[in-house]
Amino acid sequence: MTEARDQRSLASVTAFGIDETAARRGHHYVTIVVDPAESAVIFATPGKDATTVTRFAKDF
Repeated sequence: MTEARDQRSLASVTAFGIDETAARRGHHYVTIVVDPAESAVIFATPGKDATTVTRFAKDF
């Protein structure tokens, strides 16, 4: 996954959307961040609490 991520520049991202979804039945959540202009996932992480946004901010 890091290889694909290393090939994509995030310099052109001007907006993003954040949503969480259950990865499978139960309470195993994943937070996904997308670039709506490109319809592309730019970040995904386990969980749905405030720490997911912190992890995205550090990564971005």
